[in-house]
Amino acid sequence: MKKNILAILLESATVALLASCTADLIPERIYNGKLVVRATTEPAGTRAALSGDDESGYAVLWQSADEISIDGKIFRLQSGEGTADGSFQLVSGVAPAAGNHYAYYPASYGGSGWVNEQVYVQDNVIGSPMKAEAVVSGAGISDLHFTNVGGLLRLTVKGSSDIKVKSVEVTADELSSAITLTCGNPVALDTTSGVRFHIAMPENAAGYSNICIRFKDSDGKLIDSKSLKNGKLVIRRSTITRASFDIHRSTGLKVATFNVDGLPVSLPLGSIIGRFVKSLDISGVRVDDDYNVYINEEGPGVEGSKALSKAIADKHWDVFGFNEDFNYHNEVWSCLDGYSRGKYQGGFEADGLEYVALVAKALIQQPLFAIDGLEFGVKSDCFSMSGEKIVSWNSNAVYGYYSNDNDGLTKKGFRYYKVAVNKDGISAQVDFIILHADAGDEAEDIKARENGYAQVLDFVKGLDSTAPLIMMGDWNTKYYRDNFKALFIDKLNAMKGISVRDAWVECCNGGTYPEYGVQGMNQRPVETREELDKILFLNRDASPVRLEVVSMDNVSDFIDTDGSQLSDHYPAEAEFRLVVK
Repeated sequence: MKKNILAILLESATVALLASCTADLIPERIYNGKLVVRATTEPAGTRAALSGDDESGYAVLWQSADEISIDGKIFRLQSGEGTADGSFQLVSGVAPAAGNHYAYYPASYGGSGWVNEQVYVQDNVIGSPMKAEAVVSGAGISDLHFTNVGGLLRLTVKGSSDIKVKSVEVTADELSSAITLTCGNPVALDTTSGVRFHIAMPENAAGYSNICIRFKDSDGKLIDSKSLKNGKLVIRRSTITRASFDIHRSTGLKVATFNVDGLPVSLPLGSIIGRFVKSLDISGVRVDDDYNVYINEEGPGVEGSKALSKAIADKHWDVFGFNEDFNYHNEVWSCLDGYSRGKYQGGFEADGLEYVALVAKALIQQPLFAIDGLEFGVKSDCFSMSGEKIVSWNSNAVYGYYSNDNDGLTKKGFRYYKVAVNKDGISAQVDFIILHADAGDEAEDIKARENGYAQVLDFVKGLDSTAPLIMMGDWNTKYYRDNFKALFIDKLNAMKGISVRDAWVECCNGGTYPEYGVQGMNQRPVETREELDKILFLNRDASPVRLEVVSMDNVSDFIDTDGSQLSDHYPAEAEFRLVVK
């Protein structure tokens, strides 16, 4: 099927066409002993020929090897190539049974769904599914007059000439599966007039919602994606709907933050120190008769941490940050050989006289261990890290020692890393901050977190970098309880040349931040509800690349064989596109 357009990508599911009411009976015709039927398409400028285009519509013409089906019998084009009036010959078997049937083009269409076989070729040949009424009687088969059912989405796409599009995928809430357009040869873009891609789609006068269009290269890798989240995309029968995009080279970046709950289950402190710890009556700590001090009885322990490592490896995250990577570090990393990691500061470990020093620290409420529990990992194949900076919270950003989640027992804080990305022909830098904020919901805890926001804010302001920045970790923050947006996000957005967003807000909350001070029942599924762990992303005008969030969710399948959670947190996972401007 030929159309006189400059460049078309035929989707895997192109346009179907509605039956005409015309059914002129003609005598049965025989060519070389086989049944022949005449089939026509409407001329350019009519609704059937996709009128409404600036060029008065496209003529739909028969092309060599086109096939139609009637009652399951296949007919192949015999004559009329390059015209709207063709003769089709029965390929094999007997004639269709008498009765009223529909004729379909292409033969694989069959009248339901969208065909997935038609492909664009470089000389602008395209196959368009159509439908016509076919009357079979003793007098023969009626002429077939094919007309449209669907419409076209025209995409005018601009981009640098080194971008070559092999396929386009379209998804929407109302589509049960993606509509995929495939080129015979990759199509090079240009930055001036752009290239037109025509995507045949089922009619939807009410409009498709949450349209997402993905452009891919010859290797099936995503070049860029565009979303039409606000508003509806209306597709009308035999009408062209227009949209324009500039696309850029990009690569995927899948990141996650996860509290691995690595506090030891217990510490064998001995009778003297055990008695002392028991006398302190520390919240969440139990001392048994043998003076074993239990500080994380519900934690994953050795075996659970090994299971965590396997679950993490199966996710294939590109970059991740851990909280509470303390005593089970080796187990947590046992399946992560393909990753480079940051500095491990150790766990809750002491021996002999060291316990005496711990008692002295406990008496003056100083951190027992100079460890932050943070860890950072990047895939070694396409990523590398440098510039590690380890920063402890200021004293006013930590509250609680024997109570209020015992934040003062370790040197909690945040870390900074530069990550070099070399993937899909893109070389760029993305900066990361991973952190573990003060826990608790009392006024003193909230104030400590606010002081922590200010400390990170000052750190970001002082960075000598033009790279985009991802800030993730256990923020211990909820928007209704903590004035996080006003005290942190809004202040960053007020800085010249900077834009900051929360991946959860963008992907799971319609781009709207929850209102501070208004607590609502969060009855959403785990995957989309607000959690304490957050992933924020910051773009800079001066950077040659930008981050675009594609998806974000809380991973709910990190469970043990008995169905219990492997950690007391769900991993927060986000997928980004790193786009060359």
